[in-house]
Amino acid sequence: GAFWMLFGVAALAATVGSFVDLMTQVKAKERRNGSHEKLEFYRILKRLAHAPPTGVDQGMDSYDFMKFALLLNGVVNDDEVKKIEDRFALLAGAGDKLTLDTVLRSEAPPVAFAEEAARRALEK
Repeated sequence: GAFWMLFGVAALAATVGSFVDLMTQVKAKERRNGSHEKLEFYRILKRLAHAPPTGVDQGMDSYDFMKFALLLNGVVNDDEVKKIEDRFALLAGAGDKLTLDTVLRSEAPPVAFAEEAARRALEK
């Protein structure tokens, strides 16, 4: 009987904890400022959309849309995007693509880390 009583208390505590987490998330969502979100949406959209020189909407390519979504959702900020773009420009040079070899040579972890990771993977 005592085991089931302790089990019931633990289950109730977990349920109350989950409910508190849920209510905290709901309150945080309610506090979000809709006007600020709309303003941020249009600010990012204006910056990333291609200006129509011909009067025809040029839209966004897949890269611009990806950047738009990441900025809008707060996954990255402008400085981080700029650093990534600068790094790509440095590695690509005059080209618009990177070879797999270039990425491996410049971005892969040092050989010692790769060897350690391989060793640990084999141990499991």
